[in-house]
Amino acid sequence: MAHRTGTSAAGLALIAVLALQLAAPAAAACQKNTGGACTYSAANAQGDCCAGKTCHPVLNQCYPNPRTVGQPCLDDDGFGCAANLSCDPVWKRCMQDPRKEGQACIAHSDCSSGLYCNDYTRRCQAPNAANTKNCHATLPCAAGYSCDTIRNQCFVAPRTADTPCVGREMSNPAVPNWGCAAGTTCERVISWECQPFAGLQKACHDTLPCQAGLSCHPYIQKCFSEPRQLMQPCGTVTVNGKQQTFACDSDAGLTCDISIGKCVTAARENQSCYAGRPCAAGLSCHPGHQTCMRVPRLEGQPCIDDGTDATNDFKCADTNTIGEPLSCDMLATKRCVKQQTYAKTSKVAGAHCYEGRPCIDGLTCSTSDQKCYSYPRIAGEPCIPGAGADHPEKCGPGLVCRADTKKCEAPKLLGELCYPGFPCASGYSCVNAFRLCARTSQLAGEYCDPAAGPTECAAGLTCSAQWPYCVRAPVTVQSKLQKARAF
Repeated sequence: MAHRTGTSAAGLALIAVLALQLAAPAAAACQKNTGGACTYSAANAQGDCCAGKTCHPVLNQCYPNPRTVGQPCLDDDGFGCAANLSCDPVWKRCMQDPRKEGQACIAHSDCSSGLYCNDYTRRCQAPNAANTKNCHATLPCAAGYSCDTIRNQCFVAPRTADTPCVGREMSNPAVPNWGCAAGTTCERVISWECQPFAGLQKACHDTLPCQAGLSCHPYIQKCFSEPRQLMQPCGTVTVNGKQQTFACDSDAGLTCDISIGKCVTAARENQSCYAGRPCAAGLSCHPGHQTCMRVPRLEGQPCIDDGTDATNDFKCADTNTIGEPLSCDMLATKRCVKQQTYAKTSKVAGAHCYEGRPCIDGLTCSTSDQKCYSYPRIAGEPCIPGAGADHPEKCGPGLVCRADTKKCEAPKLLGELCYPGFPCASGYSCVNAFRLCARTSQLAGEYCDPAAGPTECAAGLTCSAQWPYCVRAPVTVQSKLQKARAF
């Protein structure tokens, strides 16, 4: 116990000595460190600042000499900045030289390479990337971008779709194609943005043209195929006094229907047609019917044939389906009809012939009943008395046209009935009193006309005054003497 007590006493003594030493007053420390208040005098720039510091003549605060980053400075010795620093002439602070990003600056030259001094923030910063704001004339965009001076925003260069055109603020492009990339154009009516060339049936106008193979319809202001396709707008329009024509694709069989102003297929057989919708190949639009029909026309179809080339598309075919000849009935039906056949064999109701509905070759049309008969006429067929050699209703050889019946018959022979206008055959004459054919010089017992005298009878005969026959003349003395002298 005594040992432990002694040790404790010694320790306590040591502690007491140390306490006394700590309690003794030390030498006074410098209180004018950085930021401490001081009194500047021209004679003593250090003032009452601690060693290595000087008193700022305006702020009356102590700062290291030379100054460090961010500390107030002056260009005078004793108040300047440390190495690699410079005193900003506006801020009067020590800044890195050159400045780093985010540090204060006055000019681009104050900033490190690749940095620009932002005139608005007066800070060094890197060029803006795409779609970031705060670009301007003194703060350009990064490589591959350019600044839109209206939005003060960076956009890719050249400009792509939906980005603003270059030079739009003065409506004057600064670069070709208003800075828009290939395949785009500057839409200068509404958006003033770069847009792709308009596609099929997309909006278009003078500053937003259509893609290749399309054209902009100035009234509709949409893009359509060139040439136009089915049901696309076509025809000729006038814009600012200048005509533009948009044709349909004829190779696809399309034509421009000017009544609706659209491309349509050419009208087919039996379809409606008119000036704006012509018929397809092999057809023609028949006037009045406005329907497409075959060229040439078939039996029963409407026709026009005035004998000129102007009606070639409306004429009839040469024959019908079974080879019967056709002609255009221009007088009555105005349709293609069969040329009429022989009247005695025709079974067609009302099968008459007339101008425009002729007879087949070898027949001619009779004016008496408008039916076809042989040419020249044969016995029993209607004819015209006294018809000339080239008349279409003359009788054939050996026949004569009776004046009463107006039909062809053979001349009358001996003993057959005759009358004026219907003579007897050659070598015969008509005995008028009996209307019978007799020899020119009647023989004994044949009829004669007593009123005509003895000249009708053959030599040696006379026409009996009592009977109308040729008889031998009575012998007289004078006649005997005449006979004797003759010998």
